[in-house]
Parts: sequence; C-alpha cells; structure tokens
Amino acid sequence: MAKNPMQFKYEGVLRTIFDETQKEKGIKLSEKTAWQFLYRALLWLEKIGNEEVPHIREVNDLKKRIWLDRGKRLAAFLNSNLEPTADPLSNRVGLLYEASNARKEQQKQNIVGTGFEYSLSILIKQFCSVAPLVKPKLNQLQGFELAPLRFVQQPDLALFDSQDFRILVSSKWSLRKDRLGEQLYEASFYRKRRPDLYIVFVVNEFDPSRLFHLARAPEVDRVYHVHLPALLDVYDPFPNQPTISRDYLIGDSEIAKRYQIYQNLKRDIRDLSELFSDIKRVKPGPSNQTCADAEI
Repeated sequence: MAKNPMQFKYEGVLRTIFDETQKEKGIKLSEKTAWQFLYRALLWLEKIGNEEVPHIREVNDLKKRIWLDRGKRLAAFLNSNLEPTADPLSNRVGLLYEASNARKEQQKQNIVGTGFEYSLSILIKQFCSVAPLVKPKLNQLQGFELAPLRFVQQPDLALFDSQDFRILVSSKWSLRKDRLGEQLYEASFYRKRRPDLYIVFVVNEFDPSRLFHLARAPEVDRVYHVHLPALLDVYDPFPNQPTISRDYLIGDSEIAKRYQIYQNLKRDIRDLSELFSDIKRVKPGPSNQTCADAEI
C-alpha cells in the first residue's frame, strides 16, 4: 500500500483506536458499525457559547442559529447511538486529535483528510479483502499512463491495483464550497479518459446543497455518507411524530420544503456500508464482473 509521510505517522494511532474500540469498548467492527470507529477517531466537538456540538461546519457558521441547531441535533443522535452511550460524548469522539495533541481547528483539519483516507483503506481491506492504493501516482494507473499530471491531484484511493483500475474513491470529510468545482473537474478528467471507471465520493458533509451538487453531477456515480441515518436524523422535519397530516407535505410551505430535502437525501445519498457491498460485487475473482455487470 502506498503511503505518504502523514499516513505513516498516524497509521499506528488509527489502528490502536480501532483495536481498543473493539477490545475495551466491546464494539465489534462490522460494515454496519464502521461509522462508529470513524467518528471515534475523526469527529470532534466544538464549544460554541455554552454548547458543545460536533464540528460539522466552520466555526463561524456553527455560531449561526441554523447550524448550531443542526449540530445539537447531531449531538443528540450520537448521544443515543454512538457506543458506549453511558460515556460522555466528549470521551467518544476526537481520539486521533487527542493522541496527536492537535488542539487548533486548523491542526485538526490538516489531520482529518489523511486520517479519513487511511481509515477507509483499513476498512476496505477488512471488509472487502483487498487493499486499495492510497494516493497512487496517476501515471501509474491503467489508462492514465500519458495523462497530464499538472491538471489533477493524485486519486485518494484506487481499486483494485494499478493494472486493474476500476474504482476511484475520493474521500472528503467535508465539501468546501470553493472546492466543489475543482472536484467535479477532476471527476470529469477521469471520466473522459476512462468512461468505464466507477467514480465515487465518501463524505461526512451535512450541507444538503453541497451533497446534491455532487451527487447529481453526471461525472459522479455515487456519494456515500459516513452515516446516512445521522444525516437523515439531522434533517428529519417531523422528529418523534408517528403520523403527519398530508397538508404538511404539499405546497410551498417551509415544512414541505424541509420534507422534500429529507426525501432527496434518502434518494440521492448512500450509506457507507453500501460502499463495501459494492466493492465486493466487482472485486477480482472467478466472476470477473465489471462495475456495469454488477449493476452497482
């Protein structure tokens, strides 16, 4: 597996967090619980006034009512669902930053990208029995030997190997508004040279407009969220209401718009657990399926 210096630096820390989560906290690592391991390692809490909320947006935005409310809803979801629920939430997240002594927001953001890439590579190897290439050189990948390197960055993760390059995984913990165009340009770059390439994004973004912008782009095959149930819970327009009047769901009312966003998230965004299933369906083996054959 290719490594860069930062990946090598935090490899042992990430593996220790994953191991201790299983042994000491009793959380079995599976495709359905992988999100818990990612949040324990990579998510952190931000103090906004008297509140501590998950860092799902830049601090200046988290201070605004709309994002503070979303952060509080996610915190409530994690309090009830991120094991072990008896522990304070602050003890259940941000373990990578604590181990690396990262204290400032910028320090944490510098770590999260590489930590996310490497965590995904660990999980893919665990569940799919194949080690993805991490930050491979573009001109070493099948179909890109003569590609101009100055226009795009190295892929985050590539499957299955340099001579059997079928899946490109772009890992973005968050989607910066000023980088969306660049990310779609790069996806288009890959698509034009390899129309058969399966191009996916794995994200932890909580802004629906940014998620839709990516998921609905023709260059992108799928967008997976670290934990889709958490995203949907944050945007559930009718929490704790078993029945809803039809009148709330039609027209141009604010509640109807929120309901439409919720439904669109369910339709357009996939859960991380589906990524592992999709990879297993097309990995090299006796069936030798292509992505199209497997109907991912």
